[in-house]
Amino acid sequence: MTDFNFYLNDFSGYTIPEDEFGYYAARAFEQVSAFTLGRAEEDDETTKAAVCAIAEILYETEGRCGLSSESADGYSRKPCK
Repeated sequence: MTDFNFYLNDFSGYTIPEDEFGYYAARAFEQVSAFTLGRAEEDDETTKAAVCAIAEILYETEGRCGLSSESADGYSRKPCK
């Protein structure tokens, strides 16, 4: 399983907080596994990198950072760390 240490040090990730990483990594691995028809190996470096990339996308699209509200006269944005 891809862990936060790999995300932080090997992938150079910074968007997902450590306490939320496991949730998003598990969901991302499900998608990688589906994309590869169940052939993804959890300990493979390429798989781990794909899991990190997808986990960041999931995190960002679920409102944790980025566009937080929009109106006719503008918008507000939550910064990603």
